[in-house]
Amino acid sequence: MKITISGNVIEGTPEELAEYFAMTEDFAKANTCEDACCEAVEDEIIEFEGEKYRKVDREAREGDVIILSQKQADKTTFVTAGTPYKVFVCGNTVAFVNDRGHTYDVYYRGFGRTPETVDVYEPIAASKPKYEPKVGDIVVITGDSEIAHVENEIGDIGKITKVDNDETAKVHVAGKRNEFNYVGFEDMRPATAEEIAQYEKAVADAEKRKAEEVKWAKLGRKVDEYKKGDIISYEYKAPIRYFIVTRIDGDRVYFNSRHFGNSEEYMPKNHPSIKLVAPVEATLMQN
Repeated sequence: MKITISGNVIEGTPEELAEYFAMTEDFAKANTCEDACCEAVEDEIIEFEGEKYRKVDREAREGDVIILSQKQADKTTFVTAGTPYKVFVCGNTVAFVNDRGHTYDVYYRGFGRTPETVDVYEPIAASKPKYEPKVGDIVVITGDSEIAHVENEIGDIGKITKVDNDETAKVHVAGKRNEFNYVGFEDMRPATAEEIAQYEKAVADAEKRKAEEVKWAKLGRKVDEYKKGDIISYEYKAPIRYFIVTRIDGDRVYFNSRHFGNSEEYMPKNHPSIKLVAPVEATLMQN
């Protein structure tokens, strides 16, 4: 593996490079210069999988590379100090894959991996013209913009509804409030065709849930709020059969069933096989 620092190319195994970093860190501590005459150190650049990366002072984002110190590697199983690891989005966080193929969160304070201690390198290609989103684009959130009141999280897929002049855009994620969900341009990327399909399904599911809420709200109830005396349909075996709710116990809806000698049968409130046909308020069964 090769690493370029201050114009000098350093080559060696991960273990040799880890030892080199430890030595240079001790040297730097012993020769700290706070005088204004000290010259600025050139960018620290590494090469990984045929691409070059520049060290940056920020939290890791998708596409970056991280390098752990020996101290951090000692606390993390199957990780080699001084070895670059590619960062990707996993759920609502950024992660990397260790030497055994296991996925770890980049930041885990208990193992000493914090934004202050993990070295982050961004691809030098990132300096090319950055993505400029437009209203209507479907994007994936790849970083934490640290904007107050934002509900969106890393890994969310949403549609841009507004673009501001301060390089932020409002991203609406299905099922989340849309008032304050602003994300920086650098913390998003265009969604792939597969991710767009995921977004469209999430929107359809959210619209379906909203329609259910409206339907039940007209009855003065929450979704799946059944009551004794309701008439329900039960789709267990064709044809669909209709029953009267006899009682509610927790999340269970009990109804009379001739299949078991007029005894009761039950289903969970949110089970798709039962549906409200007529509320008790619309029948002659009210007390």
